[in-house]
Amino acid sequence: MLVHTSLPEVVEDVHRARLDGVRVLTETCPQYLYLTDEDVTRNGPWNKFAPPARGKEDKAAIRRMLADGHIDSVATDHAPYSKERKLEGMNDIFAAPNGMPGLETFVHLMLNGVSEGWITLERLAAVLAENPARIYGIYPKKGVLIPGADADMVICDMNKVIKIRNDDQITACGWTPYDGMTVKGAPVMSIIRGEVSMEDDAVHVKEGSGVFVPRNTL
Repeated sequence: MLVHTSLPEVVEDVHRARLDGVRVLTETCPQYLYLTDEDVTRNGPWNKFAPPARGKEDKAAIRRMLADGHIDSVATDHAPYSKERKLEGMNDIFAAPNGMPGLETFVHLMLNGVSEGWITLERLAAVLAENPARIYGIYPKKGVLIPGADADMVICDMNKVIKIRNDDQITACGWTPYDGMTVKGAPVMSIIRGEVSMEDDAVHVKEGSGVFVPRNTL
């Protein structure tokens, strides 16, 4: 698995390797679908992550390759460094740690891609649910809605428009690299094993309700 794929050339190399019979997979992250080197120039350490953001043409190509099925999955790469740690790089960007928070904004950004028209809901379900479940050996218990599978679902309102703001983040770091961005499409309910776990931003599950899902090694 080649993680955090940011360059179209890497995806092309993977395609050639697959034609030669190599079993190789690719993953990318939302920052490579939204941010560019111009954001790093403008925002400095707040947009410092590795591999770094690329150019606008690279971003557009990664979007196309994801939509066309050449990239297998998308992950958050959640690295919630505090504001204080990031501020260490204001005068010297190399003093700031690599990484940004990505968990809270993940689904919103990907649904926004559907609203913008560069990916379909069907493809989104594949790269966020079915493909990861297959790759990591928990399909068909997870990643699909069929008899015998866990009833895991995310109900989305594709007409809901929100503005992502630092002040609304609940993760400990208290900031987001997408502060000020307006997105269309939001999760309004999550269902885990048939039980409502989140509805309209209110959490309904209790600590300890999680269930270990073993990997299928067959």
